[in-house]
Amino acid sequence: MRLIHTPFKEVMAERKAISNEKTPFSIKEDVSTQPSAPSSPNYALYLSSTVCGIKNRCIPILVYRKSYDYEEHIKRLMKKFSIDSFYLLETEEFIFGLSLKSISLERYVRIMNDSKSCNRSMLIRFKQVFIRISPLYHKGKIIKEKPKFLKKLGINDTESYCSRPHYNYLKSIDTDISKPIHLHGNKAKVTLTIVGDKNNR
Repeated sequence: MRLIHTPFKEVMAERKAISNEKTPFSIKEDVSTQPSAPSSPNYALYLSSTVCGIKNRCIPILVYRKSYDYEEHIKRLMKKFSIDSFYLLETEEFIFGLSLKSISLERYVRIMNDSKSCNRSMLIRFKQVFIRISPLYHKGKIIKEKPKFLKKLGINDTESYCSRPHYNYLKSIDTDISKPIHLHGNKAKVTLTIVGDKNNR
């Protein structure tokens, strides 16, 4: 994915991170700012790994091509780094793995360095990673559907502190998800991103 411009917007997500969209960026109820569709041909909404409201906290987000043996790889990382669960989302070409466990950036870098994730360079460059949560639009028309929930790996998070905004996002897309006991964070960091071509995540 080649980013031309990334106008960051921090938006509130107390109930749902994003609603089902009939038109570009029809975000309702849960956000304080509703972005307008840009004039650039290709654009989408992306969710950051950052847990806003808590200093130096993020969630592990991993990205794999479908052709890779991602499930066994994620299970190995879960065991090595004591992560209870990952939620897998599916696009046409990629698998997104999200854990709700809130960790430090330093620990995230260690996990990423031991992974085969496609987004390793993004973490090093931006100190966070982004995944697409809306359809990808080309001149106002949907050219790629938004990610769909695929499955859950592992067990429920019972002791770890977890990200409230990322839990709200997963809950909003009909994920079979149990509410963690310990939740913190108060914002979802969402960016309206203009992308350089159609071949992106």
